[in-house]
Amino acid sequence: MIVLNFLYALLSFVLLLAVLIIVHEFGHYLAGRLQGFAIDAFSVGFGPKLLEVKGKYNPWQFRWILLGGYVKFREEVGEGGDAGEDAPSQPQGPGEPFFKKKRWQRFIVMIMGVTFNALLAYGIYSSLAMYGMEESVLRDQPPVVGWVAPSLPAAKAGI
Repeated sequence: MIVLNFLYALLSFVLLLAVLIIVHEFGHYLAGRLQGFAIDAFSVGFGPKLLEVKGKYNPWQFRWILLGGYVKFREEVGEGGDAGEDAPSQPQGPGEPFFKKKRWQRFIVMIMGVTFNALLAYGIYSSLAMYGMEESVLRDQPPVVGWVAPSLPAAKAGI
């Protein structure tokens, strides 16, 4: 039973982390797409590809190890650099490479991951506040004091 509880907790942790990663990376993706950045891949996880879905502009990838993720922005290749294994042989979607954009645009893309995580937290908190949370059963009962040392003021007050 302890092993099952541990596996349940571990699976819950990994799935919750995957949701946080997807929201975070989608913030980067959306900011980049709206500003005209060229995006070569949106990936959740690391390691070998588990599933790849070809989107209109870029592939959406799920990988085996769900402890991270990334949005691969197109880079300039040819100046001694290598675009890596995920780089397409030819550009797939519209847009400009990451470092061809202005600094403020790159800054917006960078902060949108954290901003989307903050928006997720705000949404969850607001939903709980609107829906409400179950109150404790003990709320209707008065507090009970088990023992008070005789020398304390509470004992002299009769508590």
